[in-house]
Amino acid sequence: MDLYNSTDKWVGKPGDILITVFDKTNSDINAITMGSLTTHAAFVDSDPTKVLELFQDGIGNRVNDWRTRYKKILVVRPKVEPKIITDAIAYGHTKIGTPFSYFSNIFNKTKIDKYYCSQFVWDCYFKSGVDLDGNGGKAVFPYDFLRSDKVSIVYKQG
Repeated sequence: MDLYNSTDKWVGKPGDILITVFDKTNSDINAITMGSLTTHAAFVDSDPTKVLELFQDGIGNRVNDWRTRYKKILVVRPKVEPKIITDAIAYGHTKIGTPFSYFSNIFNKTKIDKYYCSQFVWDCYFKSGVDLDGNGGKAVFPYDFLRSDKVSIVYKQG
């Protein structure tokens, strides 16, 4: 799939991590790489028209309309074996319905009774055998994926 010339509203292939700046007043895509707290992450399901994504109402299998929903996005592709992607997606499905919490576990990324968005993505890959946290800290933010040598940016919009 040519991500740059596609006319589909969905973006990415299974396992790709999607990162956005959801603050509509922020006009700089570089806010993602600089560590803005107004970033959001999800990852593409085995059906690329869907994403595994966490919002205030919990983890869900949602429509992948990222290309049209957000003006600024990065698509990050893990450099891992296909089995790890399959396992991460399967594990993500077992977490559907898990509630959102940002502050109760922000500095303990291994506490998974509740999630924040990037922690959920990280945990799915971590449980599948790969740590995508580029700095190995107690928290994992969307920009930490960009610091990992196990991913590459395959698409930039905005």
